[in-house]
Amino acid sequence: MAAERKARTGRKEPVNWKKVGAIVIGVFFVVVMVVSTLGVGWITQMTKTETGDSVVVDYTMYAEDGRPVVTTNQRTVDDGAKKGLTIFLAEPMKLTAGASVSNQLIPLRVNHAVYGWLDYTLFSEELNALQKGVIGVKNGESVDIKVPSSYMLEREMTAREYAAMGGNLTGSHVGDQLILGFTDTSSDTTTNSTKPRSYVRVAYISKLSGENMTVNYGVKSINTNIRSIKSV
Repeated sequence: MAAERKARTGRKEPVNWKKVGAIVIGVFFVVVMVVSTLGVGWITQMTKTETGDSVVVDYTMYAEDGRPVVTTNQRTVDDGAKKGLTIFLAEPMKLTAGASVSNQLIPLRVNHAVYGWLDYTLFSEELNALQKGVIGVKNGESVDIKVPSSYMLEREMTAREYAAMGGNLTGSHVGDQLILGFTDTSSDTTTNSTKPRSYVRVAYISKLSGENMTVNYGVKSINTNIRSIKSV
């Protein structure tokens, strides 16, 4: 009898495949329900910028001394104003990933509490660095794009030239900010139908020497955040 009881105890119950199938199907539907609540946003976040894509970005441009000069972030503008910095507020920029431009002066529509709406100039090397730098960056991701170090813009200015701009070299210090004006001389000025376009650019005094000063208006880096990617 003992042997018989042992044999009965060791018997395995047959697998109820219908029950197992019902559990698997139930788990599958739970997974589907969870994924559906996430929508397609998680897929969009995985998208990487490819050459030729149309990309919209938020950005902050930093001068050679590390201070922001143009940004799409209102808080950056407000914080800078408290420190006495001149920072222009811009709208998001539309780029073509990997594209290259030859126009030296590219206008950016910007706003400032004191100066109002103006055209800020972005140089071709900076725009080309931006359009190349966004390749491979995911939607919603940020990247710090370096402007080539060889592209450093400086200009020497005399006290008389600075005075003509409304400045006073005697009371100036290294690090002081100023606004430079640029004119698009490629416009056809032989007729009255087309007027040369004017631009502004934030600069700072990088050196003082007697009756002369050196002004730097280069950009060191552009912190960029991808807002949207559209494949073309």
